[in-house]
This record gives sequence, C-alpha cells and structure tokens, in this order.
Amino acid sequence: CNSALGLADADDVRSAIARLEAFPPELVFFRPEDKYNTAESLALIDWVRHTYTPLPPMGEFEVYLRCPSKPDA
Repeated sequence: CNSALGLADADDVRSAIARLEAFPPELVFFRPEDKYNTAESLALIDWVRHTYTPLPPMGEFEVYLRCPSKPDA
C-alpha cells in the first residue's frame, strides 16, 4: 500500500489504525527515506513502532513483527 495516497488527514490515520487493530498483519515494512512519506504516514508508523516488535532491517526497510503480548498493543 502507498500511504501517501491513502492517508490524507488525521481521520484517515485513525481509520488505518483501526483497520490494523482489527486485521493485524504479521509484518509491517517501512522505508524511512522514501520521498513519499508524509506527516500522516509518519504518524501511522509511529503507532506501528509502539505496537509491533522491531526486527533487523532488510536493506532500506525497517521491519516490524506483530506481537500480541506487547503492552502497548
């Protein structure tokens, strides 16, 4: 998914978080240096960083693993 196209405002971020909570993917990939990152995509990845467990990066990508037992989840 390209969050730059799908996240236009704070309501979109809240909606995306609600969807991720309802249907959590096992892995989330994020490319911090992507030129298309927006304030909204950074807000979403901030939620991911507090909810998922970081794994070693893969090239340019940060990788996060779903961890149901994490306190912030």
